[in-house]
Amino acid sequence: MGPNGLCRAGLRNIFEVSPFDVIGEVSDIATIEPSTVLNPEIALMEISTDAPAVQRAVERLKEIYPDTLVVILSEKVCMATLAACLGAGVNGFLTRDISSEALLESLQLVVLGETVLPTGLATLLQHDDADWNPTRVNGSKAADLSDREIETV
Repeated sequence: MGPNGLCRAGLRNIFEVSPFDVIGEVSDIATIEPSTVLNPEIALMEISTDAPAVQRAVERLKEIYPDTLVVILSEKVCMATLAACLGAGVNGFLTRDISSEALLESLQLVVLGETVLPTGLATLLQHDDADWNPTRVNGSKAADLSDREIETV
């Protein structure tokens, strides 16, 4: 699950009254031994925003359990970390400010085959100048587009 013991304890409490069974938890991916934990259907990982480290952790988990669905639980949405996670094959990326009900519903959607992302992602894409550049759209310069066209892209 992640290095934060308090967070892991809170998640255990949430899962006690859910359709999900916790079959194991670790504070570090490096400590996972494939023979010590049953093959989980879904893994919930609490992460930092260090994109390369997160990508390595997800890739390591996928090496051990290739069929396990992976959902990331992060403090915030960092576009580089989100991209690294999606590139590594995660099935969901959620922020820790999510309600317990929304978390459980999101995990159920992932089990059904959906990819779940934070609800505020669209707003971030519109306003995060460091990661989102509306000056180029499909190889065209935004100057070639009307204000309305830029707005809808």
